[in-house]
Amino acid sequence: MTEGTVEKDEKVEEAKKKAEEAKKKAEAKKKAEMEKRAAIPQKKPYTVKLEVMAPVELTYRVWAETPEQAVEQIRYGTPTAPPRPRLSRKRNIKATVYKYGTVMIEFVKKYT
Repeated sequence: MTEGTVEKDEKVEEAKKKAEEAKKKAEAKKKAEMEKRAAIPQKKPYTVKLEVMAPVELTYRVWAETPEQAVEQIRYGTPTAPPRPRLSRKRNIKATVYKYGTVMIEFVKKYT
C-alpha cells in the first residue's frame, strides 16, 4: 500500500468514529428529551359525577282552606317552579371519576 491510501484509510476510519460518536450523542440527547417529557404529567379530560344530598327549596301553589290542608296537598303534587338548590348546605356522598367520553371508572371517593 502506498502512503496516500493509508492516509485515506485513516481519514475514513476517523470519519466513521466521528459519525458514530455524533450518532450516540444524538441518541443520548433524544433519550434525555423523552425522559424529560415523561417527567411532566400530562393533563387529561375527566368526567366527575358527584352524588350529594343537597337541600333544595321546592315551590308549590295549592288551593286550600287551612295551612294544614295545604301541607297535605303538596305531599302528592308536583312543584310549580324549578327547584332552587341551597349549595351551602349540601352534603357530599360519593364522587366517581371517568375518563372523558368513556364509562370506565378511574377513581371513586366516598365522603363520610
